[in-house]
Amino acid sequence: MGTNRTRSSWSGILLVTLLLEALAIGVTVLLAKVLHASLENLISLGQLVVALLLIPLAVVAFWEARAAVAQAAATPRLRMAFLGEDGLLHDSYTLRLPKEGRDANRVTLAIENRGEAIAVWWQASFDLPVDLVKLIRLGNGQINVMQRQVPIVMDTVGSIERRIVQSAGTLALFPGPPIQIATINARLDPTFPHQFAAEYALAFELLTDKTKPIRAHLPLRVEKA
Repeated sequence: MGTNRTRSSWSGILLVTLLLEALAIGVTVLLAKVLHASLENLISLGQLVVALLLIPLAVVAFWEARAAVAQAAATPRLRMAFLGEDGLLHDSYTLRLPKEGRDANRVTLAIENRGEAIAVWWQASFDLPVDLVKLIRLGNGQINVMQRQVPIVMDTVGSIERRIVQSAGTLALFPGPPIQIATINARLDPTFPHQFAAEYALAFELLTDKTKPIRAHLPLRVEKA
């Protein structure tokens, strides 16, 4: 579609060029008759008329080339965030764990493309906070990660539990609405005696074949409800 649009644009420019050339010849001949110009003056006058008529065409051609370069330079811009129960993306979130042993509120991770190009080859990974996982399991609690709209691969690096999502070139991430990649579920044992830290860091990494790697973390607060 983009190639056809480019060909159509340049075909229009070529047609306008031919029309301007014909107009330049006509205007030059007319002025030569009115001014009774010599051959030398006629050539100079023709060059001047052509130059003046080609100025708008040059402006149009420059604008078309600028638009083509801008389109070629467009890149995806990925963002990982928490998808709240309100349907909005948040850069921080709170995991509320009921003391009675019931399931905590769901913590959903999502990826959004805020760029101007489609991300075809991309990878997202995130690590569960090691201290949080140890503390919950130390008290006979549970913390699990469930995949959402894309398959997840688990990888263990020492004590770090890493989840990886890959597009493999078959799952394009379009600019606009985010996609959900994972939900973190947790439950405390009713006799859980420990206290949580004020905040934990959920580290993540985003990779595409068009942009530099993004490595950051999302603050995750944990509360006993």
